[in-house]
Amino acid sequence: MKRYVLLWMLALVGIVACDKEINDPRGLEGLGETDVATYGEVQVHPERTLLWGDTHLHTNFSSDAYLNGTTIATPADAFRFARGEALDHPATGNKVQLDRPLDFLVVSDHSENLGLFQLAKKGDKRLEEVEG
Repeated sequence: MKRYVLLWMLALVGIVACDKEINDPRGLEGLGETDVATYGEVQVHPERTLLWGDTHLHTNFSSDAYLNGTTIATPADAFRFARGEALDHPATGNKVQLDRPLDFLVVSDHSENLGLFQLAKKGDKRLEEVEG
């Protein structure tokens, strides 16, 4: 039963997506030159540009990522990786690299205990201070 519901939903999405005329498959008909930006040989409509990225990435600043093996990946490393640079995987040490750079990245580290595990690993004396 679930399979039929999924197939029905996919068919409905396909019908809605194909609702526009096929004369202009890029949807640029009627736009002037100033309405369309050019990227390489592909014309891009500013309101219909598909961007690829990640909106929820944790680095070693977040305690949950740190405790799950991300002990060396800083926010700077995350952005370098998103731009397409090859880096060592923080948990395995293997070289990792994206096939193509991301268009955007959001580093969303938790605010609570931000960087606490890094300080503990370094033996920061401020963690020993107790108000009394």
